[in-house]
Amino acid sequence: MIAGVTATALAPTSAVIAILLALTGLLQAAVLITRNLTLREQLPAGLHPVGYSALYAGSGIGYGLSAAATGLLLTTTPALPSSSLEEAEFWVGTFHGSHDGLPAKVTATRDDTRPEPHVWTCTCGASRSFPTEHGVWPAAWRHTHPTRYDRLRSWATRRSRTAR
Repeated sequence: MIAGVTATALAPTSAVIAILLALTGLLQAAVLITRNLTLREQLPAGLHPVGYSALYAGSGIGYGLSAAATGLLLTTTPALPSSSLEEAEFWVGTFHGSHDGLPAKVTATRDDTRPEPHVWTCTCGASRSFPTEHGVWPAAWRHTHPTRYDRLRSWATRRSRTAR
């Protein structure tokens, strides 16, 4: 299980992450079933409730320690998804969509040293900055998921440029 989670953390693409999570989940299910069947075989019938309670209490302690370790790691290590962000920028979120029929990714960041600290940047090269966070998400979403009107306007603009 630990190897599966570690491999998932180091996976390069979403598809690999999905496959590793599914495989790790299947392996964990097999381990849990084997553990419960072994406990049932080893204990007399009268002690099953006590055995299962101890088993689940141990699992709870494990989950608690895992959560504490995660909290410690999140407070002591930077949680940036990309090393390409500048020193003062903080990653806010990412949208995946399309732009002019091509796959696009919009990354939203915040840099408090700028007059308009909230910015989104698209893989197509477009970017836009805002004074508050409120405008970032709708604009980024609309950029990667254009409405029919936006697509029609973009198509008409391209047609008018090529017709000249």
